[in-house]
Amino acid sequence: MVGPESAERSAAGVVVGVHRVATADPPVRWAADEARRRHLPLTLVHAWREHLDIEVTLSADALPDLDGPVEARAAHGRAAAVLLGYPADLLVLGAHSGTLHLRHVTRLCLHQATCPVVVVPEADRPPVGRIVVGVDGADTSREALLWAAEAAALRGVTLTVVQAWQVRPHSPTDVLHPRSAVPTQQAAAQGRLRSWAESVVADTSAIDFYTPHGAPLDMLLDCAADADLVVIGRRSHSGLRRVLHGAAGDSLSALAPCPVAVVPTTARHAKRPV
Repeated sequence: MVGPESAERSAAGVVVGVHRVATADPPVRWAADEARRRHLPLTLVHAWREHLDIEVTLSADALPDLDGPVEARAAHGRAAAVLLGYPADLLVLGAHSGTLHLRHVTRLCLHQATCPVVVVPEADRPPVGRIVVGVDGADTSREALLWAAEAAALRGVTLTVVQAWQVRPHSPTDVLHPRSAVPTQQAAAQGRLRSWAESVVADTSAIDFYTPHGAPLDMLLDCAADADLVVIGRRSHSGLRRVLHGAAGDSLSALAPCPVAVVPTTARHAKRPV
C-alpha cells in the first residue's frame, strides 16, 4: 500500500525509513520486531526528490506477525523533512556507512527528532541478551535510562548502566601518581551511579552497573561489542550547541556494531497499552 504525498498523517507508531524497494533490510526487520513488542503500527516511508512513479511493497516473509497495522508510504520531498514530519513514537534508520547523503539524513534526524531514533547497522548479529545505556547524571540520562529499562523489560534481557569517568586529582599525590587514585575514585563513581539510578527507576535489583575509567565514547563502543542495543540521551539544543552535544550520537551510531538509540529530552515514550 502506498501513501501519496498528501496522505493524512495520523499517529504512525514505529516509522522506518527505506531507501530501496525492499523489506528484508536489517532496519526494517528491527523496526517490525519493535512494533510487535510494543503493539504499535509500523509505517515504512520512502522519500524521493524527483517525481517518479514508485511503489514500496511489503513482503510477508520479511516481516514478523504484527499486532498493529502496517503501511508503506512514498512521499515527495527531502528525506529528513519527510521522516521528521511523521508523528512517530520511534524512528528507525539504517547506518549507511558508504553513502554521504544518507548519512546526512541520519544525522539530521538524530539531532532534530522529538522521539527516540534508532540507527541499525547493515550487518545482522545474533542476540546476546543485553542492552547498554550510557549515562552522565543529566536530565538526558534520565530519559535514556527510562527508555532503556522499558526496552530491556520488553525483551526480557539484562540492562547494564554505564558511566565512564576520568581521574580528578584531589591532592598532590593524585597529580603525581594518578593511577593510585583510580581504585578509590572508581568505588565512589560506582556508588554515585547506583544512587542516581535508584532516583530514576523504582527497582534496580536487575540492573548491572559498570563504571569504566576512560573516555565515554571509547567505553560505550567497547560495551557495544557485547550488546543488542546501546542507548544514550540527547539534549534539545539549537545551532552550535546542537552540533556539539549531538556529536556523541553521531559517532556512536556510525561506529557501533549494534543498533544505537538516541533519546531526546522531549521523547514521547513508546509504551505498550495497559
